[in-house]
Amino acid sequence: MKNKIILYLIIFLVFTSCVGGISYCAYNYLITSKEEQTETITEDPLSYEALFTEETMPIMDGSTVAGPLLDALYADFMGVELSSITKTYSQTQPSYTKLIDKKVDLIIVTEPSADALKYA
Repeated sequence: MKNKIILYLIIFLVFTSCVGGISYCAYNYLITSKEEQTETITEDPLSYEALFTEETMPIMDGSTVAGPLLDALYADFMGVELSSITKTYSQTQPSYTKLIDKKVDLIIVTEPSADALKYA
């Protein structure tokens, strides 16, 4: 149950960060003049300040299927190109074990197995 709550919280946080970005863009569009909008369009849309550095980035792990999502999160939060991310991720069961043993900060996985629940 605790793991389901954590999983739902993670999904909620990812969803709200996406929605927040979209609403900010819409708000910014509404309050700027036509000239400013033209200038904004010509700028690189991916150039912004990174939220984390390699040292401060939370350690994330997950199932193999979540790898592309985790890569995108790393790239977005660290402000680097997606192609530069070369992380490898555990499978579901080892990810749960690492989270329980506090070796990682965040995991994106499917529902835990009975063994994972017993280990917790």
